[in-house]
Amino acid sequence: MKKYLFYFYAVLFFGLVGCTKPKLDKKVESLLPQDKNGNFILYVSNQSFAISPVDIAIYINGNKAISSEFEVRNQHNWVKHIFSLQTGKHKLKIVSQKGEAILEKEIEVKGKHWVAIDYWYYPKKDGKKHFSFLIQDKPIYFE
Repeated sequence: MKKYLFYFYAVLFFGLVGCTKPKLDKKVESLLPQDKNGNFILYVSNQSFAISPVDIAIYINGNKAISSEFEVRNQHNWVKHIFSLQTGKHKLKIVSQKGEAILEKEIEVKGKHWVAIDYWYYPKKDGKKHFSFLIQDKPIYFE
């Protein structure tokens, strides 16, 4: 009988104490909503055959806008995202954990803008893991 009571209390103790989820102080991130009629058209691509897929997260003003893995495919694979941004200055942060690259940019939105962000890594060439960034006020014609 003592043996069964021991098991009962052990299961009860670990059920109440040992299996509770810790409370996290981390802010839960949600993706910014996209807007098909937005003024900020963002294309993202992986240009590295060495790391495919590569994880890319893009933050706009500290809010996660994009978080996905991007395949290199034939290097002509841009994924389009459209956001509505207010006129004024905005901070962009582009991060890849697997690709070991970070790029931070401050941009000024004055109207409609098109942006291309590409991840690059060629170990036999220069071995540099990085993002390229292009912004312009007219469409980018590679679709």
